[in-house]
Amino acid sequence: MLIRRNLQLFWVGLASYFRAFFFIVRHGFIFYLIIPFVLLFIIYRYGYILQNNVFEAKLDTINSLIWYLIYGLVEVTIGMVLMYFAKYMVVAFLSPLLTYISEKTERILTKEKQEFSWSQFKEDVVRALKIMIRNLMWYYIYFLFIQLIAFIFWEKPSESPLQWIVILIASYYYGFSFLDYVNERRRRNVSESIIFIRKHYGLAISIGLIYYLMIFVPVDLRIFFEYTLTLENTYELIRQLSWWVLAASAPIFGIVSATLAMYEIDKPNSQK
Repeated sequence: MLIRRNLQLFWVGLASYFRAFFFIVRHGFIFYLIIPFVLLFIIYRYGYILQNNVFEAKLDTINSLIWYLIYGLVEVTIGMVLMYFAKYMVVAFLSPLLTYISEKTERILTKEKQEFSWSQFKEDVVRALKIMIRNLMWYYIYFLFIQLIAFIFWEKPSESPLQWIVILIASYYYGFSFLDYVNERRRRNVSESIIFIRKHYGLAISIGLIYYLMIFVPVDLRIFFEYTLTLENTYELIRQLSWWVLAASAPIFGIVSATLAMYEIDKPNSQK
């Protein structure tokens, strides 16, 4: 019975993305898409500058050589993190915005006027960040364990069918993070939220799966910084711009979809 229920919830989650598109257009949420769009570009640009920065140093002593190597290692590392983990960082930076959008979405659905509370808003943001960090930690624990098994039993770990489990686990925790924004407003503490989402894992997986697919498109913004006017480069520019828009809009679609889905299966007390 639980499996059947969660299969139904899986389809509820998928359908919520379709509904989210029209909701975002109808209620003027398009503006919010600009914020992650710009933020992703800034993070990526700064990472690109750091990774390609050429600095000169006087290597006339062992001490200066050591500091040169440390400085270079730190700079390149930060640059790589900013370039290759930009999509994760955008979600963390967007926690205040996602909290606000989730609240606003529910206000539109319930047609209730609620007073905005800065203190509650801050609590919601802090909780969202804690949940995100918790989920990332658990995800990477499972990820490393599965990769270890794949490395032992498969000649090419990347071709192991266990990689599909990794995707499902990642989707579950991404969905968890989005659904918890609503659970916070339902006054569920973290333990209660964990229990609720475990019972509704089908919804969490579907919300997270579409988000996973949107952020894992092959965005490479280097073409914007190294562009020269050729037919091939112009085609690549347009292609990367499309991927960029898709990846940047994923957090907004994810939070609106999660809020719509939760409203459908777990309406606020005033609406029951």
